Amino acid sequence: MSQFFQKIINFQRENEGTDGYRNITTAVSTPLGPQIVVQQHNDVLSFNTLQYLGDLGVPRIMQSYLNDLGSGLACSPLILQTNAVRECEDAIADFKGFPRGSCLMLNSGYLAAKSVIEFMIGQNLMILGDNVFRKRLPIIVFIDEYTHISLQRPLLPFRKGELGPSQKVKTVTYRHLDYADLEEKFVRYAHVDADRLIVTDTVFSMHGDAINVRIIHDLAKKYFAEILLDTAHDDGVYGHEGRGLLHVDGLEDLDRSIFIEVGTLSKVFACGLGGYIIFPNPEIANFARKAMEAYIFAAGLPPYIAATAHDVVGLIRSPQSEELRRNLHRLSSRTLIELKNEGFNTLNANTHIIPIQVGDELCHLMHSLLLAKGISVGDVYWPAIEKGKAILRTILTALHTEDHVDRFLCTLKKVRDEVYHKAT
Repeated sequence: MSQFFQKIINFQRENEGTDGYRNITTAVSTPLGPQIVVQQHNDVLSFNTLQYLGDLGVPRIMQSYLNDLGSGLACSPLILQTNAVRECEDAIADFKGFPRGSCLMLNSGYLAAKSVIEFMIGQNLMILGDNVFRKRLPIIVFIDEYTHISLQRPLLPFRKGELGPSQKVKTVTYRHLDYADLEEKFVRYAHVDADRLIVTDTVFSMHGDAINVRIIHDLAKKYFAEILLDTAHDDGVYGHEGRGLLHVDGLEDLDRSIFIEVGTLSKVFACGLGGYIIFPNPEIANFARKAMEAYIFAAGLPPYIAATAHDVVGLIRSPQSEELRRNLHRLSSRTLIELKNEGFNTLNANTHIIPIQVGDELCHLMHSLLLAKGISVGDVYWPAIEKGKAILRTILTALHTEDHVDRFLCTLKKVRDEVYHKAT
């Protein structure tokens, strides 16, 4: 074995005690839903799936399209594209309130998020991109500190240093949901001749809280900034017809032309993979197709997935899904209130995602005890959450019932009492 690999093995052994993910404890052997089988545990009640409206019949729909359209073209979408993908792009653009032709699709939400950041800051652009972006103004990116890592990763090299001939990108991090801090940082850089971009999740997947869209919009207009939203966890769940936080009542007057959205097909769409980027108009989207490495040099999204997602858009907008959303919000509100009343630390959660902060020492133990009693939640450690502040992430879906919530709350309280009794 080479020294390189031996060093990795040695490091892992030395740090095994601090690695929260050293054991993969939740290996599911059934389709996702409220009732699952986990390893040797049968009849497990799951609060650990991100299919927020259930599977929406996707397996059946997908199988039909797989038979009709095949598994994929194995080719760059810049060279060869399918009608299924183009029709899906238009359906998603319309669903999200943007012009047709303004959406493009990639193979995952992570890839879409990373690619749109690279596009906006002018990094790794191909064909026409280099010539255009080399001459552009510098750009300052203002990003919420808890924004998803897929959006943060391309910006990390630009946290230090200032704008100048050798650095045309500056990353400025603002405190989580602290809009006074965001405005203070806008003021600090007000004298700089540069483009400005706000980057944030809409719903934060580890903290369970959501942005104030109105404040973000008004600050962007005041300081001449664009806004990039990661909508992975609000698609299908919030807003009119599940169209997201940009479409809740009272926001009809927002200037949509300053927004860019990036999302995934792996969560509420229940398609397993696929991601989308929506720009304010088709001209920008067409340019992005010729400028993004991930669009040019990777095979396109399989047509059977795109065709399935197209159908799912209609399902999400249906009256039946509206009832599912009402149930989801009702159960989420009840669960959050009862957890707080029982003294659990739910951070500032106000959505269907509810973190219960228990710390690194207790997280794995409580997760294991819950699973042994038939409850599956996520146990989440650094780097997904701050060091020492591990959480039990509880996710409500529209298919949960009042009885499911009762069982979860009762079991969680028993596990807490058992753990703290042993500790004392």
